[in-house]
Amino acid sequence: MPALTAADVTVTLNLEDIDRSPDGRVGHRTFPTVQYGDAILTYPALGIPMPAIGKFGFHFAIKRAYIEQAGDGYVRSFDRANHKLRIFLGAARDAITVANHVGVAPTGNIANLAFVGDALANITPIGNLANLAAGAFTGDALANITPAGNLANLVAAAHSHDLVIAANTETFDVGIGVHEANTTLCGNIANAVTIPGGNATLGGVANTTPGNSSGDFVGDPVAPGTPTGNVANGTGDFVGDPIAPGTPTGNVTADFVGDAPANLTHTITGGGAVAEAALAEMDNTVAPAATTLYMEMVGR
Repeated sequence: MPALTAADVTVTLNLEDIDRSPDGRVGHRTFPTVQYGDAILTYPALGIPMPAIGKFGFHFAIKRAYIEQAGDGYVRSFDRANHKLRIFLGAARDAITVANHVGVAPTGNIANLAFVGDALANITPIGNLANLAAGAFTGDALANITPAGNLANLVAAAHSHDLVIAANTETFDVGIGVHEANTTLCGNIANAVTIPGGNATLGGVANTTPGNSSGDFVGDPVAPGTPTGNVANGTGDFVGDPIAPGTPTGNVTADFVGDAPANLTHTITGGGAVAEAALAEMDNTVAPAATTLYMEMVGR
């Protein structure tokens, strides 16, 4: 791109910006405003040419020039000998490199590990138990319980009595009931005779034990009883989905117990090893942005 010329610089000087009060032998003072730059035209080598001194309110020469800096990081200087505006900036330096230090492992141990965070919520697997073996009950058996009530509507079981006529050589005697009965059974029975029960070996009626009868129980049912004790755990195989691992939220804290690493020294290279350097003038490939400068000048 073409470089800036004096024609690209605008100087504004109003009447109220001209002070003629100083001694005429020195000259007078002006306060011009200078505008230049459009970010297209480049900075010329050794400065931007300024318009004629008449634009600054003088006829012969500029004795002094003071510039109110724009505060954009650049420093401006008025070159009176060549009637140019020069721009300076901090000189570029070599890159500064900090060398990595070889790692030093401290000696010691980590102690007092503790997890700080939320505990995992209970996790219930999905599935079933299979091939279960029953657990054994360990405890007191239920005591015998007697229901309260009665049997009703009984039906007697069929049974029979055997009449035994004992073999004997006894004579008839009314006082001997059995033998009397035996005689009575064999004789002419005019009156009813009761045969009392007696010992079968002596000719009495042999009693037999009747069979079980059937009927209904009428009364209160037996209340259920609760045994005291425990049922041992059963065993079996679980068939289902495994529990997915959970991730707790929180942090693990710990204290290091041991020797601290020694102080490390880093090597710094670059920057030309110069702590201070002069400003460098703006490169002639840079196109200054639009800038307004306020100046104070003394001249004749």
